[in-house]
Amino acid sequence: MARDFRRSWVFGVVLAMGSVVGSVVPALAMLPRANSAPNIAKAAEDPPIPVEKVDSAPPIVKKVRSSLVVGKSRSPALVVTKARVAAPKKPAASPLGYDVSYPQCSSSLPKAPSFGIVGVNGGRVYAANPCLASEYAWAQTSTTTSYPKASFYANTGNPGPVLSKAWPAGQSLPRVCDGTWSEGCSYDYGWNAAADSFARARAVAGVDGARAAYWWLDVETGNSWATASDLPNWAALNTTDLQGAAAYFAGQGVAQLGFYSTGFQWGQITGLNASTSPAYFSTSYVNWVPGAASFSSAQARCSSAYSFTGARVQLTQYIANNFDVDYRCY
Repeated sequence: MARDFRRSWVFGVVLAMGSVVGSVVPALAMLPRANSAPNIAKAAEDPPIPVEKVDSAPPIVKKVRSSLVVGKSRSPALVVTKARVAAPKKPAASPLGYDVSYPQCSSSLPKAPSFGIVGVNGGRVYAANPCLASEYAWAQTSTTTSYPKASFYANTGNPGPVLSKAWPAGQSLPRVCDGTWSEGCSYDYGWNAAADSFARARAVAGVDGARAAYWWLDVETGNSWATASDLPNWAALNTTDLQGAAAYFAGQGVAQLGFYSTGFQWGQITGLNASTSPAYFSTSYVNWVPGAASFSSAQARCSSAYSFTGARVQLTQYIANNFDVDYRCY
């Protein structure tokens, strides 16, 4: 009696398993087979990002051991699993921004830049950029999430007591100025010019916005500087002037400070180079290097070989469509 019952039980299990397998196999035949995922859309940004194609693998059928035991044998069962498909890579954020100032007041500015840098002066210290407010508002439309939407740059110079109407004669802080073209007066002149530029930015961005921005000191031979024909210590005077400007911005707690120049112009103005500058300026004052002829040339100028103060090169610049385009190196 017990033996007959055992045989009947086994026979019933076998029939049940046959029914399960019979239902799984047709179901497998009906499963759709994926060929490929659609191509990832190319980012509409410069530089173009290559199109990646991700193929979706068909379902994988694995044979595994069932836990159902009939006597001393185990029956295999079919389990369907689907291969994992790699998630599409997101396009990298555009490293390109623009810098604008008074020459662009009547221009239609690029829409939705990655970041914007606005000149606060009208080409020289103490001069006004008449469209600073509107250009700052434009910069605020930038799309970046990893860099300030709006930064500022300020002109610099050291014209001396004859040419300057704002020479700090009689000023005692932060240095004593005796009215001559001395290092003390040069330092105060740079400090005062920086204070004027910061005040202009504060008027459109508020004190918090002016402090949160990255600031760049524009050091170019097109502005007035002491030269060898003026005084034998011309280089020291100009260096001290820039130290005064940098000290003012540092004292305001700005998020970052850097210099815009080239190796040639920096040497003509300060007499320094990438090796000697760190003795006078912190290497935390990063470099912005102009002069590139194209996008690829701008990328190449991110090299330390183009640093003029020994600091890292953070931005490079080239011209496209009559605008200054700025490439962010990191």
